[in-house]
Amino acid sequence: MSMFKISFVGEARQEFQETVPRLYYAILKNDTRTVLKIIKNNSALLRTAITRAEETVLHIAAGAKHVQLVKELVKLMEENDLALQDCKGNTAFCYATISGSIDIAIILMNKNKNLPLIRGGQGMTPLYMATLFGHNKMSWFLYPITKKILEQGEWIGIFFTCINSDLFGLALKMLEDDSELAIARDVNNDTALHILARKTYILCYQTPRLWTWKSSSDITSSLVPSFRKSLKNQALQLVRSLWNEILVRLPESKVNNLINKPSSLLFEAAELGNFQFLAELIHAQPDLVWDVDEKNRTIFHIAVLNRHSKIFNLIHEIGSVKDVIITYQDDDNNNILHMAATLPPPSKLDHKLGGTLQIRKEISWFKEVQKHMMPSYAHMKNSKGLTPLDIFNTTHESMLKDGERWMKSTSKSCLMVSILIFVGVLITTSQDSYDNEGRNSNWLNSVALSSSFFSTLTFLSIITSSYPKVLASLHFKLIIGLATIFISLTTMLVAFNGGLSLT
Repeated sequence: MSMFKISFVGEARQEFQETVPRLYYAILKNDTRTVLKIIKNNSALLRTAITRAEETVLHIAAGAKHVQLVKELVKLMEENDLALQDCKGNTAFCYATISGSIDIAIILMNKNKNLPLIRGGQGMTPLYMATLFGHNKMSWFLYPITKKILEQGEWIGIFFTCINSDLFGLALKMLEDDSELAIARDVNNDTALHILARKTYILCYQTPRLWTWKSSSDITSSLVPSFRKSLKNQALQLVRSLWNEILVRLPESKVNNLINKPSSLLFEAAELGNFQFLAELIHAQPDLVWDVDEKNRTIFHIAVLNRHSKIFNLIHEIGSVKDVIITYQDDDNNNILHMAATLPPPSKLDHKLGGTLQIRKEISWFKEVQKHMMPSYAHMKNSKGLTPLDIFNTTHESMLKDGERWMKSTSKSCLMVSILIFVGVLITTSQDSYDNEGRNSNWLNSVALSSSFFSTLTFLSIITSSYPKVLASLHFKLIIGLATIFISLTTMLVAFNGGLSLT
């Protein structure tokens, strides 16, 4: 329903141009008294477009979520006035829907019950707008009112919009009302499961630990962890319901076609680390572990390649099958250990860690995967003639150099300290030292001397070692070196303190 467009001339036009800005800003400021006073002086403004978008005062008030102002304006309007549309075809009820204000929606509906059924811009229903903007309560409020007028295409569109907007509860309700939605596809030819396979941030959400430090932005996003947990549970239930419905409705050949087109949702989930999603699907259909992608890789190969340990650990739950799957090779004859040796994508690396800690993490991952392999697979060559260790050294060369540079720089600094301690303690050992109780404290000097000597040798061995070849032992040596230098420093200070107290 189009609104009135009044043309003014002369003084009337000037008065209108002066009044409209005052009215507009009074609405935004929720100044009910001023708004009603202006409208009382010129009642035509109640039904007139006052913006370039052809919005009425009710549109603006509803969009700004001013409940009391809307209530007062509605009292002055006729039922049909509430159906006035802006230049895009949106009613004030559409504005209330977009803003998520159920209170305003109820006020408007009490005056005109047909408002939820009046389509807005681009023919969208208010329900679709509510789901598009992720307003859960508003969507539930409008669903029973609107579903009877929805065409099949709109019905499917709203279902997928619910999933995209994380309104999993309503999506579950729609699936209960129409099980055909389990095999429906959106405009991108994706099924609901394809979309959920990418919802890692929801399905893999973990409640933050109490002691974990958070920035202000993190705190804002996790003020209600119970809500996030509830959202995760709803999403998991939706995955179960969709998957069970698919398995019941379709033969195996069509199930494979559904989950592999337009892309394989299994391998998307594996690449993104969507552990919970995969666990649900495999639990109901264990044979999925045999599926391979276009390069002959299973989900476990993809998990190893992308460093998703939880998905890889699912291999322990598939029994003796793992002994076969672990031997699979891709089209380039890479086994799963070759993939563990490959440098992961930058997005999978923890850039907060330095080169040394990162390379140590990579080595730990390589060794963890190697535990599941027969020893011969560690020496197996791919089509390029490279073993897993060859690939590791090649792809991690830059990281190895960074780690070596840091390790040797740190060791040199610590070596100087340990030498100074050794020399200092050596000088004092020529004199008898007694603590403040008269007991001989040479044993403290002996401990300090031996530990500083040991730390000196340790740091020397690190500096002179070939870093890549003995990487694992170097990290252990560094820890030992730091521990012994701490012991020597502590005992030296205690011994010196005993000597000073006697002077």
